[in-house]
Amino acid sequence: MVKKLMKYDFSAFGKTILPMEIILLGIAVLTRFLQFFENDSKIYNILNVSSIVLLIVAMIVCIVMTVAICVVRFYKNLYTQEGYLTLSLPATHAQHIISKLVTSVFATFISLISVILAGLIATLGDLSHEIILAFNYLVKLFFNMFKIHGAFFVLEAVIAAVVVIATDYLLLFACITIGQTAKKNRILASFGAFFAYYVITQIIGTVIIVIFNEFYDFIPFDAISRWIENHQYTFAHSFAAFFIVFNAALGLLYFAITKHIMKKKLNLE
Repeated sequence: MVKKLMKYDFSAFGKTILPMEIILLGIAVLTRFLQFFENDSKIYNILNVSSIVLLIVAMIVCIVMTVAICVVRFYKNLYTQEGYLTLSLPATHAQHIISKLVTSVFATFISLISVILAGLIATLGDLSHEIILAFNYLVKLFFNMFKIHGAFFVLEAVIAAVVVIATDYLLLFACITIGQTAKKNRILASFGAFFAYYVITQIIGTVIIVIFNEFYDFIPFDAISRWIENHQYTFAHSFAAFFIVFNAALGLLYFAITKHIMKKKLNLE
């Protein structure tokens, strides 16, 4: 059932996100096209700078709007009048959340790829050639330095990126869902839930810093530094694994909160 839900979600995203990415690529082509007429005239300089600024703005808007569209899709498809039809489908609450999550993460990566592609198109020619050569040099240098560990670092970075993006979406889904428990001003309540989350995390962070400062003199930094120096790869991989697992655990917590509220607290059937 998740595949069928994802089919409809991808279709909805295609109608909104795809045109935006086509416009972005069109602006990149225009920016590159203007460079063929390079000269010292004031009009050309104004047009060239304006196209570059427009491209940068379009890149930022593409990423921000992708996230906004994914969040709005979650809200409208589940918590507005459209939700009565959506939730009449033979699918569980968990399946609805998973579908929205997978399509949102996928749409975000597509937008990131579009931004990178737009940058390459805008710099197509000598500059892009130099960028590619520099990138290849850095890749070779990276793998020559870290050998097989470099492949694991890349894999860990990709997994971490997917987990972090998914966790951020699950946090937003949870805040929206918490907001639906309010009797009125539910959108405002969703913002309130996110603000409360931010305040709580800041308090927890402050408490951790205070505790760390209290026990600072008892921490054997010299021994820890020596161990890290002698086990650099072990430390790096362990830290990456901890980072991934920690964020995945947060994501599961947000998922559980969203599912519980949808199932027990909201009259969505």
